[in-house]
Amino acid sequence: ILSVYSRFYFTPQLRRLVRQIENSCPTCRRTKRRGCVRRAFGVVRPSGLVFDAGQVWCMDFAGPFVETASVEDHGQKKWVLTLMCPSSYQTIYDVLPSTKTEAVTAATQKLFAVVGPPFAVVFDPGSTFNSSVYIHYLEDNNIAYATLPRDCQHYGGLFERFHGVLLRQIRSRLSQARSQDEELTIDKAVADSVSMINRLPLQEMGGLTPHELFFCRKPRYPTGQGGTSDDEEGRRRLAEWLPGIIEFEKDKLLGDLTEICHDISSRRCDNLVDYFDYLLERSDRIRNRMAKAPLKRGATVKFKAGDLVLRYKHGNLKQEGMWIGPYKVLKANSSGTIYQLATMSGAPLRYLEAIFNLRSYEDPPRVIDSYAVREPEEGDDEAVVPEQGYDGLHPVDILDGIEADERVMDE
Repeated sequence: ILSVYSRFYFTPQLRRLVRQIENSCPTCRRTKRRGCVRRAFGVVRPSGLVFDAGQVWCMDFAGPFVETASVEDHGQKKWVLTLMCPSSYQTIYDVLPSTKTEAVTAATQKLFAVVGPPFAVVFDPGSTFNSSVYIHYLEDNNIAYATLPRDCQHYGGLFERFHGVLLRQIRSRLSQARSQDEELTIDKAVADSVSMINRLPLQEMGGLTPHELFFCRKPRYPTGQGGTSDDEEGRRRLAEWLPGIIEFEKDKLLGDLTEICHDISSRRCDNLVDYFDYLLERSDRIRNRMAKAPLKRGATVKFKAGDLVLRYKHGNLKQEGMWIGPYKVLKANSSGTIYQLATMSGAPLRYLEAIFNLRSYEDPPRVIDSYAVREPEEGDDEAVVPEQGYDGLHPVDILDGIEADERVMDE
């Protein structure tokens, strides 16, 4: 890249060449992916994209943990490679002696041999997951991979919450073993903690999973025979059906809704000043939300044969870019993206032009510096008294037969 800078510094090709090198160089691409500073604003889930259980795994490391109970591995650090399915919340793991690429690749291969290869994996930016050896392993097994950005605001919360539960389980088991003076290895503590996480109810992780939301719709018909207590209970629950709300959570939900209603009623405005304060606050809130939304696509402009257009001429080191023309449109392709232009005399241009380099031509407004003075009618009181040296010709006589725009150009 330094040689490109020194050679092409004074030419306009520099930025294009540097981007070309960054996109084609695998080391540059891995460094970019490791830094991972993408924004998460315009990310939209494609319609119809649904991952079933076991098709996507979120990968991360927990640790390091120092082994103190085992005599053979006393004082050694151990890491836990965790794979969590965001659809079913199933967790699988492997305890590693290091986070080197060879160890992580072997552990991933062993876990995928047990549960089957997924469609995609998601991992945090780091040197191990983004190394060329590991990425080649994923590509050889036809596994798509994505890196979670460092600054993703609400996308990484689920996995971090899961890791918090896992670390809390491991910490509590280690402290309990220390208080009871028992020997507990890291492998045993991790195995018990992951087993407990896999048996937790799904509400512990913060509500329904995407898998449940897609496959577990609101039930249509209650279970039970008509007229029985099961039927009545089913109809009652169906009438009050809310996803992810358990029976003992309904009282808390009612209290939260009541508090929100009181807050709204207390914020009602009593005068016009409060009203405009709240209106400005609401506008700022909406503006802040819309600033994060992806922009809508602008209206596509297409030209027909015979339209007048301006062509953008790119600037160089001596001259700035400018719009030149007008030109006539001779031909256009079916999609309205490529055009053949001709000069006003009818000579076609040598090259075709894309729609990005064209703009519609509008006639400049006619500027008239002075208007003709009407001659006073006969018998008018305010008759024009000719001055000394006046030849008796009025502006109407002078401008007779000359168009306004020609007169402006003559002036």
